[in-house]
Amino acid sequence: MTLLTPRSTALALTAALLAGCGAAGMTPVGSATTPRGAEASKAVLAQRLIVGFKQTASRAAIAQAEKASGARAVKVMPKVAMAVFEARRSLKVTRETLLGLPGVAFVEAELLPALEPVKAVNVTVRPRQDGSKVDPLRQEQWYLETMGVPTVWAAGRATKSVTVAIVDTGVDLKHPDLQGKLVSGWNAADPGAPPQDVLGHGTMCAGLVGAVADNAQGIAGVAPNAKLLPVKVGNSASSVVDAMMWAADHADLITMSLSFKPNMSQYPMAVEATKRAAEYVMSKGVPMVCSMGNTGTSSRNVPSAFAGHEVPNLIAVGATDRNDKVTSFSTYGNWCSVSAPGASIITTAMGGGYKAVSGTSFSTPLTAGVVALMLGAGIDRDPGVIKQRLQATAVDIGAPGYDEKAGAGRVDAARAVL
Repeated sequence: MTLLTPRSTALALTAALLAGCGAAGMTPVGSATTPRGAEASKAVLAQRLIVGFKQTASRAAIAQAEKASGARAVKVMPKVAMAVFEARRSLKVTRETLLGLPGVAFVEAELLPALEPVKAVNVTVRPRQDGSKVDPLRQEQWYLETMGVPTVWAAGRATKSVTVAIVDTGVDLKHPDLQGKLVSGWNAADPGAPPQDVLGHGTMCAGLVGAVADNAQGIAGVAPNAKLLPVKVGNSASSVVDAMMWAADHADLITMSLSFKPNMSQYPMAVEATKRAAEYVMSKGVPMVCSMGNTGTSSRNVPSAFAGHEVPNLIAVGATDRNDKVTSFSTYGNWCSVSAPGASIITTAMGGGYKAVSGTSFSTPLTAGVVALMLGAGIDRDPGVIKQRLQATAVDIGAPGYDEKAGAGRVDAARAVL
């Protein structure tokens, strides 16, 4: 979304649980013991806590936690040594009891706050009358030239097919400009339903990665070689963890523009849980691109904040404008890896339309598209190699050398690929 900074409730993200229609979901490969039904209500999720164990979420450890706290284990994620517990008494007392157990590393809230809505402007598409296949909005995609993307296209180097997971609110599975690019994905909130977007954020991100080029419709995505794998999250932190792990098991690359500000000290959210999920992604050798956030401050949004020292091969992306200046809204810090265009970006929208949007949410899939071009050109799919090459080939903007606002500089596809 434009900001994607949590609020105190989960109203907006609740809509992401509504089932849509489209491609059937693939069966997840054991990244978690996942319920087959739809995600629980907000009221129920508010009574749940994610517990991270120091070593393993063994049956004995879970039984001990249940006995000590009186809570009931409702979900186990063995690959990341975590489990979700539903409290039967005071949530505060339950959390304190769980934190006091010798085998417990952290306890966090399961219910995620709402995501701020996208500030978007509808863009009118005038059908071509000359029979040309050039996309009608292509001339307004200034950011492609800025990043040197057409140079890569002209060189014809990025031909290998690459699967890019869009970990987000789902994707509009019927959008005309995404047809032929979407592959069967997964709904982490409701595994029996397709990953259909109803909020629009994931659809906007997907188009920037791989909207069909030269089909006389709308826009062109950065990576013509990309296949788009929608992975939809829900209201719960565990659904984000599940989505990240499932994407790592099924994709060559992950783009995740969802970010959360852990601003509740008593019940921290999505911090250590997403860190463990990010570590899992890195262990699978899958590059992952994350948005810095849009606070205009140095607040530590996660999972991007881990890209500094905690999960160093993660790629955190800030936003720039038409003048190659870092935007005023872009979150900054010494974990910023690179920056990319993120102001007045035209992309695909729900219902087959197009919108102009701003935010690091959109710098992120543009950068992921460049990584897809790199992988398509045969560059090694190693998170460390990809991050180092992105940074080494970035165009230095702002203060000389690395800085906390632009990172290593603005992404340059031509230099990164060619």
